[in-house]
Amino acid sequence: MTKHTSMTVVSSPVSWFVPGDEYERGDIAAWMEDGSLPVGLVLRNGTEWRAVRANSARDWRVERGPHGLVLRRDAETVNADGVRLLRRSSGARSGTRLCVLAAVRDLGQRRPPSYRELAAAVGCVPSLVRYHVAVLSAEGLLDREPYQRRALWLTEAGERLLQEEAE
Repeated sequence: MTKHTSMTVVSSPVSWFVPGDEYERGDIAAWMEDGSLPVGLVLRNGTEWRAVRANSARDWRVERGPHGLVLRRDAETVNADGVRLLRRSSGARSGTRLCVLAAVRDLGQRRPPSYRELAAAVGCVPSLVRYHVAVLSAEGLLDREPYQRRALWLTEAGERLLQEEAE
């Protein structure tokens, strides 16, 4: 698996982001958090730059989400935390992440689960569950309220993924 630490500008609605320029993912995430990225900016994860048209399968578009700016591509939505974790990988299809998704669904029928409850259900430590929850949230499969206890639930995309895996 290749991990890229930068994002390349593909197209921009403003003059200060020039196509072909590279920025560190941490900088992009910080700009997303403070709202200083222009809506409509198109970025690519990785360092390779070729003259391609916007909206290709690997391009991310900056859009307004319910809690601030997000990067969106097809059905995927990534927040600032997700930009920091963004990788080219199979994503949520790893065994542990699927187990975390299933545990959130199963334990969340009564009330949203705690990290300790998820760790016990999955069979790992709470810090690892926290990491997987952050990745799954960034991939748009889980939704959570920051700084709130027991504020974790599956999104529609997470439900669909679990249904697809069950079939």
